[in-house]
Amino acid sequence: MKDWKRQRDRIKAVARKWRSTLGMYEWEIFTQYVDGDLLIDGTLSSTAAACANTIWEYKRATLKFNLKAVADMSDTELERVYIHEVMHVIVNEMREEDEKHEERVCTMLANAFMRTKEKPCH
Repeated sequence: MKDWKRQRDRIKAVARKWRSTLGMYEWEIFTQYVDGDLLIDGTLSSTAAACANTIWEYKRATLKFNLKAVADMSDTELERVYIHEVMHVIVNEMREEDEKHEERVCTMLANAFMRTKEKPCH
């Protein structure tokens, strides 16, 4: 579908914008685009816009995006989601049994990076 190309292009633009700032050029990052629900840890999620699968010891990760969800997002929301998923890549090696802690940390870090865009530090 033509709109999916537009969504992929939006994701690629966000990745180009943030990859260097987030220090991810040392990582091999693959991107997958899914037309609908994402399979996360063996379970289909109809609510997730994106997810990250990381092999931290080799600095490899795959970011998966639900193009249907992305189509409904503003550019700012998409940036926040992208940054959030990259934060999962960065903190993955510290993962504990309960991922709720990691979710909160990634959300807080993504919000902090978004604030630097809005109000640069002097």
